[in-house]
Formats: sequence, structure tokens, C-alpha cells
Amino acid sequence: MDAKKRKTQLIPGTGGLVKRAVATLATAAIPRLGRESPVEEFAANTFLLMDIAAHCRNATEHIVVCGGYGPSYAWTKGFYTFSADRNTWTRGPDMLVGRSCYGGARADDGRIFVFGATMPGPQYGGCVFDPVGNRWTETPHMHQARRRAGVAGLNGRIFVIGGADGLAPLSACEALAVDTLEWTVTLPMPTAKYGMGVATIGHCIYTIGGSTNEDTPLPTVEKLDTATGTWTALPPMPIAVTRMAVAVIYDRFIWVLGGLGPEDLNALIEIFDTMRNMWLEPKINPAPRVGASAVAVGSMIYVIGGYGRRGRTYQNEILNTDTLTWLPGPDCPNCPDYAAAVIGY
Repeated sequence: MDAKKRKTQLIPGTGGLVKRAVATLATAAIPRLGRESPVEEFAANTFLLMDIAAHCRNATEHIVVCGGYGPSYAWTKGFYTFSADRNTWTRGPDMLVGRSCYGGARADDGRIFVFGATMPGPQYGGCVFDPVGNRWTETPHMHQARRRAGVAGLNGRIFVIGGADGLAPLSACEALAVDTLEWTVTLPMPTAKYGMGVATIGHCIYTIGGSTNEDTPLPTVEKLDTATGTWTALPPMPIAVTRMAVAVIYDRFIWVLGGLGPEDLNALIEIFDTMRNMWLEPKINPAPRVGASAVAVGSMIYVIGGYGRRGRTYQNEILNTDTLTWLPGPDCPNCPDYAAAVIGY
């Protein structure tokens, strides 16, 4: 379709919510395949499966899922990798101890760090997985024991933000230099909270939602500029959420899926445009979960595990953010809730 017939074009990664002007030939819009009902869109669709393969063909990395609550709510050591290329799960070496309610991040050299666990209470310790040696080792202890903290890797450092110490929410933040394994206390987050979503874009870390207690989600959004070491308050979420899954699309759009809202499971998908510094119109999430993990590969978001309306789930479902179409992926062999998921090696 040429520009004379179509003056605007959907911006990818926004679910059709944002358009831009085009002055040259525009490619045909991706068809909205699937069925009319959002729930029925979870059914497999051959054409979109081909589309997923096209998006993931150049992905050499794996999605890593580790720990979480396993059977009988025990803390698990399980470590699994999912290949978007091959559409298969593989089990790796277990973590040193079982963990849940914690975060993980990948360093630039491919190592995977996890911190901020409950086993059964907030912990000072963490561990790191070395894909070259294929083994886990302990890390130096943090200055502050915590659980449900935000964890993000950026520019040679792993940031651990907020969380709870078992008595109260925390604003304290610290960063681990991955080359020296030394901790440095950084400027605290303006709002003490835990269970928030965390996303990194450029040299900034975004903390989204969270709570000050188990039942009161916050709409608060704050950004840490790691280049200047300063925090900035951003527009609040349309609906306050905690314990959600978060993924970044095209280094611009932060997608917030599921979690607990003010009254129940959050049945909306909320999208923040970091370029325009605004929230887009929320979309319906047909199967919300709390405690799920999410990772983006291209324009696809993999939502793994968690706890839904029918209880705990091992499901791995894939959201095409360009078409807002859901597809089933292969379930994680032992995918619990409150696990950590990161793009791996």
C-alpha cells in the first residue's frame, strides 16, 4: 500500500496504539490473524507461528528461568533455558539453594546474577551462573537483606533496588560491579516499595508500580538515570499494580502484564512510551496472572508461569505486540511462580 493511499503507519510494538506519518512507500500492515474473541486468540495459528519463527530466527540467546515456588510452595533450585529458535526447553545446573521472590539480570559478559530472595525470609546473599563453566557460585553479600527487590543489569553493574526487609518496604539501592564483585551503595529510590516491575532502556532503569504492603498496589513510576545518578518521577500508571510481569519492546515501550490491581488480578495490559513519556490506552489481558515472568524477543513477549484465576500455571504464552495476538508456547517443565527470567547466553 503506497503513501498516497495511506498517510499513517502503525508503530511496531504498540499493539496498534501509536501511528506515525509516512512519506515513502509503506509495507502492508500485518494482518490481525486469530479469532475475534481475545480468549480464543490463544489458539495456535500457523501463520503467526511462522511470524514468530521469522522474529526469532536471529536470536542466539536463550530465555533463562530459575527458582521460584515449586510444588507444595517449596523454594526450588531449578534452572531452565528456552530456545526461541528451537522452541524447546533444556534443564541446566540447579542453583546452590532454592529461591523465590527475587530478581535476576544478565551481565554484559553473559553471566547471570540473582539477588533478593525469600528462603524463607529476606536474604543478603546472591549467586551467579557462569555459562562458560556451566556452574553457579555465591556472590559477596549485599549491604541490605531483602526480598521482592528490583534487579537490573546495566553498564557493568547489577543494581538491586528497593524490596522489603521482612518488616517494611525499602528505598535502599546498591550496585555490584561485575568485574570486581564489589558492592556500592547508590542513591535510594524516592519511594520505598517492593514487588515492582523493573525495566532498562539506554542508561536508565525504570521502576513501575509495586506496593508498600501485600494488599495496596502503587501507581508510582520512577526512573534512575545511571549516568547522572539521579531519580525522576514519571507519570503514574493508569491502574496501580504490583507483582506484575514487565518486558521492553524495541528499547522504547514498557509492557506491564498482569499482577495484582487494587481489587483483583489486573486484567489490563498497560504500555508506557518512554520516548513520549506517557501511558498508552490499556488493552485487555484475557488471562492475567500474578508472579509471572516475562521476556521480550523481538516483538514477542514470552509470559511464563505465575498464578492465575485457576491457580498456578506452567504455561508459556507468547504475545505478538504488533498484532495483540496470543499463542501457546511449550510449557516450562517445572515453571513455578515468582521465579526470575532473563535473556541468557
